[in-house]
Amino acid sequence: MVVDVLDIERELIGLRCEAKYWQAQHARASERERAWKELAQTLEATVHEQAAQLKEKHEE
Repeated sequence: MVVDVLDIERELIGLRCEAKYWQAQHARASERERAWKELAQTLEATVHEQAAQLKEKHEE
């Protein structure tokens, strides 16, 4: 009976460690996604600005 409790406690500790690991991985992935989305927005704004500048230059 004591061995069963110890095995269960060890398994619980292992599962908690795994959960923390995957939570950290998710946090890192979420941060990378946020950074990529921010970069995409910046690049889209740059493209729109340059397109507007070309249009103005073409109209002159």
